[in-house]
Amino acid sequence: MKKDISKITELRLNPKNIIIDLRMAWAYDCARIPGTLNVPADELLWRIGALTQRFDTPIYLFCTSGAKSGAVCEELEETGYLNVHDLGLLSGWKHGFETPFGLQEYEGDT
Repeated sequence: MKKDISKITELRLNPKNIIIDLRMAWAYDCARIPGTLNVPADELLWRIGALTQRFDTPIYLFCTSGAKSGAVCEELEETGYLNVHDLGLLSGWKHGFETPFGLQEYEGDT
């Protein structure tokens, strides 16, 4: 069952939350969840300090397959971040992806 993208919309209402799409920039440019940041997984550890100086900042991660987001969550926790959450894979979400052609509805497999 797909998760409704409105959950991410709720997370975005809190300006302290950081929601990061770990995919490569070209993939993010093709389709993304509105209001998310793009930081490729292999760059996050050295770029996280530019996003937050606080170790208790809520950080939410997702990627293409869910594998990288889980691994990066563990790496951030090992580095000392206390409030890291794995949102899983991008295709696990439905409705309202931004694309170069405007907002696209995606139902995908249910």
